[in-house]
Amino acid sequence: QKCGSKSIQEFCKINLPYLQAKGITTLQSTKIKKVDTALMAYAGLPSRIRQMRERFDLPDASDAEVYSAIEESIIAEINACESETICLSYEGLLRLPEDQVARLVGFLKTLTKNLQVLAIVRRQDRQATSGYTTRLLNTRLSGHDLFHDQRGQFVGIDYYEALEHWAKQVRRRNLTVYAFEDLEDVAHTYAPYLGLP
Repeated sequence: QKCGSKSIQEFCKINLPYLQAKGITTLQSTKIKKVDTALMAYAGLPSRIRQMRERFDLPDASDAEVYSAIEESIIAEINACESETICLSYEGLLRLPEDQVARLVGFLKTLTKNLQVLAIVRRQDRQATSGYTTRLLNTRLSGHDLFHDQRGQFVGIDYYEALEHWAKQVRRRNLTVYAFEDLEDVAHTYAPYLGLP
């Protein structure tokens, strides 16, 4: 949260022709705007499932039918593309509970034997402040409590626990973690992560 996700998504969008020439691409079937909303929907987040129902024009579909639509669209798009590397991005993935991480990774593992996860984490005080400014902007959508969300839960992230969920599913060697405060520009870090200048 507030660690440059939009910058990475914009980097991929702006540089897509260059990336594709290097064998790297993004998927369109997973996206709403620049964000791979289908990932959170597939993990089981109700609000994102609703968005994907609209995206696929399936107003009366069950959750299972939405999952199937996501699977089919991703598989079809991957089969039609020539890129060896596919980049997916959504800023809420780090916070998923263990069962939702397992569900999402379980599907992604059916598509590749080389699943790499990049996580960018931030100092808790700055993350909380940044999230608070967003809640002020989204005045009708969220509360204004600095330390608690609308359910009364603490807004901080237990990074160790969250990263352990991912490491357990993808193996620790396939999980790269950067500290946001150490990065001058997330795009300048993301490009070398992809093996690019």
